[in-house]
Amino acid sequence: MRSTTNLQNYFQWTQDKKIDRQKTEKAVIANDNIDLIDRFILASHYCIQEDVLSIWGILDHGQKDIVCFGSDIVGMWAKWARYGNEIDWDQIVENPFIRFDLQACFPKIKQEKRLQYLLLPDYYCEMWKNYHELKFCLSVLDQNDRNEILKKCPSQILEMFF
Repeated sequence: MRSTTNLQNYFQWTQDKKIDRQKTEKAVIANDNIDLIDRFILASHYCIQEDVLSIWGILDHGQKDIVCFGSDIVGMWAKWARYGNEIDWDQIVENPFIRFDLQACFPKIKQEKRLQYLLLPDYYCEMWKNYHELKFCLSVLDQNDRNEILKKCPSQILEMFF
């Protein structure tokens, strides 16, 4: 985003005084005063299909060309909007160079791959950096996978909750 954009009024906060990324992102995307390409990029990183599609519909041809050649995730969403390409959620989370919103993507990953993803080294997996992400991911797992991760990573999980 352009550094001239004043985003101070858009920050939304969680109960524990941290920035609520999803709510903040939604507030920024909804603002018509913010550049369309910046809004498209945000919607892409947060994997919000309806926002990607609605912003795509108001981009001009030149702007569409720009975002089609954007970063991996932005280009992927642009191609999805332009050509109807299938979204490969597993590919999104398996690529360490793609920034994405875990809460938007995690439920869409194949069930059998969710546990694998959570057991990746912590430098790769955002869940281990944020209490809210961890809580969310654990809630999406089925009971067997939850038991498995509690068995394999008890100290890391306790550390996040305390």
